[in-house]
Amino acid sequence: MSEQAGPPNRVLVLGIAIVVVGFAALLTSCAGTRTPPAMRGGKPTVTVHIWVDASNNLHANPQTAVVSLGAKEYIEWDCDNGKLACTMDFDPSNHPFSGTHFVGHGAQSGAPSVGPDMNKRYKYKVIVQGYTALDPDVIVEN
Repeated sequence: MSEQAGPPNRVLVLGIAIVVVGFAALLTSCAGTRTPPAMRGGKPTVTVHIWVDASNNLHANPQTAVVSLGAKEYIEWDCDNGKLACTMDFDPSNHPFSGTHFVGHGAQSGAPSVGPDMNKRYKYKVIVQGYTALDPDVIVEN
């Protein structure tokens, strides 16, 4: 007696198709987008983490923070969960926020207040005594 092959297991085929389509959608949605900000106290926040690595080097992540003018996003600096005394200084003649000097863990920039220079990079210094200063930047989008 010969066995006849029946139709493929439709549930298995459907499951594989869903996984493939879902994976393709995930790749498409991740390409060219930025990470959405967290919400703190009802305000959209982009957190910049400042920390010291095992080799005693100071770091900022992200090195380039992107905030939205329209969404009134602001930056909050996390100074190694309060273990570092951080100071963040923007050039008084070239800054995207109403303030230029931010001190300490949890310091917040406030929403951007820039003019026509959208997508411009605004450099600032992260200063922690005993470490080489960092020069990260901020980009303000519409």
